[in-house]
This record gives sequence, C-alpha cells and structure tokens, in this order.
Amino acid sequence: METTPVGRMRMQALLLTLFVCFAVTPFFEGKWVADVTGTVVIIAAFGAASTTKADFAVVLVLAALAICTIWQTYWWPSTMAGYLAISSDLAFVGLVIVLLLSYVFRARGTTRETIAAASCAYLLIGLMWADVFSLLEGSTPGSFSPIEAQGSAINILSPRELVARFNYFSFTTLSTVGYGDIVPLSRPARSLATFEAISGQLYIAVLISRLVGQSTGK
Repeated sequence: METTPVGRMRMQALLLTLFVCFAVTPFFEGKWVADVTGTVVIIAAFGAASTTKADFAVVLVLAALAICTIWQTYWWPSTMAGYLAISSDLAFVGLVIVLLLSYVFRARGTTRETIAAASCAYLLIGLMWADVFSLLEGSTPGSFSPIEAQGSAINILSPRELVARFNYFSFTTLSTVGYGDIVPLSRPARSLATFEAISGQLYIAVLISRLVGQSTGK
C-alpha cells in the first residue's frame, strides 16, 4: 500500500519530540506545559503512524479524541475527566505502537527511519504502561506502594500526578532497573509489572534481531 505524503523524516521527528517532552515536562509537573507537550507528542505520533491511507482515518479520530480529552479537564475539572483522558491516550498510544512496529517489520532494509520507529515504539510502550498502571491504581487504590515523598497516600493524587509518577515507575520496570521506591502490592499490579519487564527484554531481543536481519538482507 502506498504511503501518505507526511514526510520522510516523520519517525525521527517523533523521536526528537519524545526526547524533548521527557526533558521538559518533569520541570513543569501539574502545569499546562505538560498538556502542551503531550499534545505536541500526539500530533507528531499521528504524523508518524499515518503511513498508509487506510490508517489515516482511524489514527486521526483517536488522536483528536486524545487531544480533546486532555484539554477538556480545564472545563470539566474532575477525576472522571482525568481518567477519561488517560483511557483515550492509552487507546491512541496502543494503536500507534502497533503501526510503528508494523512499519519496522515491513521495511526492506535498516534505515534511520526504521531505527527511529523502533526507538519510538519502545518509548511509547513505557508511556502506555504508565497509563495502564494509573488506571489500575485509580480503580483499585493501594495497588502500588505510596509514591509521595512525604508519605501521603497515592490515592489522593490526581490522574495527572499519577501518570507523571507512573511514567518513572514504568520505565524503570521496562528497562528492569527497578529501584524499588515504588512497589506493586496487589496481584494484578505485580502481574502487570512482571509482564512489562518481560516484554521490555523480549522487545530488545526481537527488534535487534529484526533490524540486523534487515541490514543483512535476510
């Protein structure tokens, strides 16, 4: 299927956007800057994931929904609105990951774009799991150990604050660093954390094999 004219460096642009987001957002936690950077990431991900005309409409709808739910919290400042934004982001990011990996596995050779696409998918997997953990803690408070520095309970945190803290937990789990300052307590939380850790290692093993195979023409 023919690709849509969204630019030949769309994967690299998304990768750069993600790195800028990771570098900037922590210094403005809980402020509108996080929503701006999140919106920019969604737009960049939309451009990167819309590699075919068939994907364009579905990605556009989910991207628009994710952006709208982010900003609706300013007009509907409630916990429900916050979790709706997380759910919409989860659906969008999940689809983008599938499309990026499909792009990598369909590629006939290893280029900067395929490497960037594989890197973006890995980073987005970390963000996706942060959404999953946030929804789990929101629906079942106490699934994870308290993560406030002052020792206050996690279930008093807003959905935005949960995602910010679970981003950290997700990437330490995905990379199997596991500092141990945030601990899954419930059985579902432990199972999900274990699955993320395993998927992170399998991702690296499988993707490296695939990229090497592409570079050698196998």
